Amino acid sequence: MRKMTRIAIAALLALCASNVAHAQIKKDVQNPFLVWTKAEAAEIKQRIDSDPLAKQQYDRMVAFELAPSKSKNRTNPTMMRLFQFAVMGDQKAGEAEKRELLKFIGQLPPGNKAGDPNSGNAQWRDDRTWDALRYDVLYETLTADERAKLNDTIRGYVDWLEKARGPWAKEGSPRTAWLPNMQWTTVTGVHVLAVASRDEQLIKRVFNANGGWKWYFDNYLTREGFYMEEFGKYYSNIGAMLFWCEGLEKLGLSQYGYGYTGKNGATMEKHLKSLINIGYPKLNSDSGMPDIMAVTMGDAGFTMIVNGAEGGDAAATPWWGGGRMNGPVRMLNALWYEMGHRRFPNAGYDYFLSAMRRPTDQLALPTLYFGLKSIDPKAVKAPPAPSIVSHDRGFALLRADESPAYWDSKKPAVGFQFGMYYVHYVHDCFALLQYVAQNRMIYNRMGATQGNYAGGDAWRDHVRGHGGGVVVDGLKAKFIDNGEEGVANHRIRHEFAPEFKFTAARAKGIYPDVEQERAMVLTDEYLFDAFFLWSDKPRVYDWHVMSPASLDPAEKGWATAVSLNNKIREQALDKPHLQAPQAKDVADKPWVVSLDQSSEKQKAGVLVRMLGDKDTVLVAGTPPGISGTGDNAGFKGAAASSRGVKLLASRTAPSTAFVALHEPHEGTPRIATYERIAQSNDAVVVRITGTRENGDKYVDIICLSATAEADKPVTLTTTGGEKITFTSHAFTRMVNGKTTTVGKVEMPAKISQW
Repeated sequence: MRKMTRIAIAALLALCASNVAHAQIKKDVQNPFLVWTKAEAAEIKQRIDSDPLAKQQYDRMVAFELAPSKSKNRTNPTMMRLFQFAVMGDQKAGEAEKRELLKFIGQLPPGNKAGDPNSGNAQWRDDRTWDALRYDVLYETLTADERAKLNDTIRGYVDWLEKARGPWAKEGSPRTAWLPNMQWTTVTGVHVLAVASRDEQLIKRVFNANGGWKWYFDNYLTREGFYMEEFGKYYSNIGAMLFWCEGLEKLGLSQYGYGYTGKNGATMEKHLKSLINIGYPKLNSDSGMPDIMAVTMGDAGFTMIVNGAEGGDAAATPWWGGGRMNGPVRMLNALWYEMGHRRFPNAGYDYFLSAMRRPTDQLALPTLYFGLKSIDPKAVKAPPAPSIVSHDRGFALLRADESPAYWDSKKPAVGFQFGMYYVHYVHDCFALLQYVAQNRMIYNRMGATQGNYAGGDAWRDHVRGHGGGVVVDGLKAKFIDNGEEGVANHRIRHEFAPEFKFTAARAKGIYPDVEQERAMVLTDEYLFDAFFLWSDKPRVYDWHVMSPASLDPAEKGWATAVSLNNKIREQALDKPHLQAPQAKDVADKPWVVSLDQSSEKQKAGVLVRMLGDKDTVLVAGTPPGISGTGDNAGFKGAAASSRGVKLLASRTAPSTAFVALHEPHEGTPRIATYERIAQSNDAVVVRITGTRENGDKYVDIICLSATAEADKPVTLTTTGGEKITFTSHAFTRMVNGKTTTVGKVEMPAKISQW
């Protein structure tokens, strides 16, 4: 046999790859198939007729979707009527939706009618997903002429997408130059129209279009599947994307949907689960059902995975949303998770669906739209919760517990924003985003001067309005990376060991002529937080945290700012928008402040400790816009809380380090000592002693180098003359006579003794 030439081999390999990548459409697929096949619809109907729980699910759907006056949540009568027709055999429901479908014939996206695809921004929110579902479900009721005209209309939308000069086509920063919630909803609808047509060529054209599926996964999403806008806007397109994927599965074309992996690793499975992947542990809520919040950044509202406060409605959590900026009716979390659980049954979506039930329900009763049965909360298994450092999305999420137990446990998690731009960026560089522990919000952004949606708000559009950060000379922080290359101008370090979760970020230029590094170490018991700043001239450094709390009434030494000497009064009052500020001069001494988060049900709080540095003034005041009531008030933002406090430490110096320890507690603090062992201009060693909840005493030694070359060993000398040598970061814990060390460190044994 002759040897094959390299060209022949290459051609054969290319042919094989092509055959794998371009499987043929299944020609025998019959309508409907996008949501239900005929067999699936019949199985759901049989359950409704024979199973009381399924009948209860159906009755709730009818009550919720067709009686909007009884619900504060948005409804979707179209989806319900299509269900009634396809599943329940309701001909009148089908006729009503057919009348709407025939109105679609001959339609073109707004703007295209004038011959210019960019003539109106409304065109990007002209989503036709519901017309695609109508076409699929009502296909057999249409005449041949009606089908032909609808197919012509669908081709017109595909033609529009291929020639559309959308925001994604702009040169420069495609990840951050446009708003998918406002400017991609028509595109996702065109995808669903194409798959509803069962025309493989149209499907391929949409998939490959500039601004189509391939572009989005190759150029917009991060490798983890994260959205490049603030996470709260993520909801706008997920429903249409899922319908596209589900239809492709039925057609045998999964390589264009669930089976497609973007050039950086993004997949629809990752994208769908991305909010869960950035979730905090459960928060107690007044309804008795938990709230589960996701990392929240940007200028709009908070981001929720599960909203227990919605309990008591016909649906325990909203099914649909929408708005002027986000297109027509949009599918929300509960329905994503229903579709996700059907497609990925072992991914843990049922855990979150079970948490969405009404407080009076023993079982979760999802809709029947996607064929799910009732869910027993005792039978579900939560997904694991690994810590995250996302270089592409510019943030970290540290989780003390990374096992499935994380979601229900009291163990903490903390979010940390780097100095990278994202859409709806709010100058929150190097901010502590949220800190959750013991099932309550310890720190969060709060307060506003212009309402919930910031849009330039002088408080929230600034580090000073976020959970914790440093403001220099009263200036706004500026991003140093634009999001195209991730954190290319940062130095990011991290290590996730079982007992210590560590990350650190270093950057220059967030404030003019200032270099800074922030490092965090999270354990079950505390958050260690070291913030180094260096400049060649004196600067005013204002370090702060914000908490839904109040100053502990037992705190001594606070005085109204006007009663203090001139220097302290000026420092205390020069903090924009703080209400009723109080101040305390701690000079160069270490200090501890108790913030009270107690309610009628629970004694709780957080102790904030900091190592001393010269000329430090503490200021405490109420952030602007705090109002309302609630035992767990404050964790959702300004409007939810009747109390809130900003604790601020102010210094003026060329360079400084704020070396803090945050201890959430349930009425009884367990940390006995927090002390400096050694420190230089860019490195520190601290010792922490305390008692665990089970009564075990422990000693922790944290060694941190913030030097420009962190991979080189650093030697510090204690006040007693002992030498400690370590590289980058090292953590040592002694408990019950057992010593665990993470990292490279050499130190005298007596330093780690009780």
